[in-house]
Amino acid sequence: MTSMTSGLRAVRDSLGAAAFREQLWGTTGFVPPTQPPPPTPPSPSPPLAGGPALSTPLLASVIAVPVGLCLAVMVLLLVIITHLRRNAKLQRSLLGHVLPPAAGDKATLVITDVQGSSKLWETLPAGVMESGMKVHDELVRRLALDSSGYEWATEGDSFLLCFHTPQAAVAFATQLQDALLQCSQWASPLMAAGSPGQP
Repeated sequence: MTSMTSGLRAVRDSLGAAAFREQLWGTTGFVPPTQPPPPTPPSPSPPLAGGPALSTPLLASVIAVPVGLCLAVMVLLLVIITHLRRNAKLQRSLLGHVLPPAAGDKATLVITDVQGSSKLWETLPAGVMESGMKVHDELVRRLALDSSGYEWATEGDSFLLCFHTPQAAVAFATQLQDALLQCSQWASPLMAAGSPGQP
């Protein structure tokens, strides 16, 4: 076997390694496996399914719209919170209606009455008294609302109002007296009749 190995080495050395290999494969019928093709270079990544990349103005609007909406929601919440705090100080509900005072030593009742109204109804035309009572009722309700007064009930020309503090009740009463005296909407027959309780 050593002589055969020596002979093959001599042939290899005389032909060269590549020629010897070809001759050896040809005599034995050996077919070398084909070389796999070289790997393909990676292709560039395809664009996103949405299409081409966003342009700068489009990207700016995509960012600005959600940020703007968030700011608008924050401003709206701030307005709502401010409104709720203001209403709590004014003793009002979420919709702005005056809340009835809680029972306690600060709740103050005010009862209004038109002096001599029965006599006025008997002596003056109904239209004059109705317009006068309408002016009276509007003044009472507006001034009570301004002082956070709660209208508990009415009976004829009388109002039963409840206020959260004695100070608010006194302020309402003095403002009402002043407004009734300063009002220019009274009908002249009503003004001429004067107060039935006065001489």
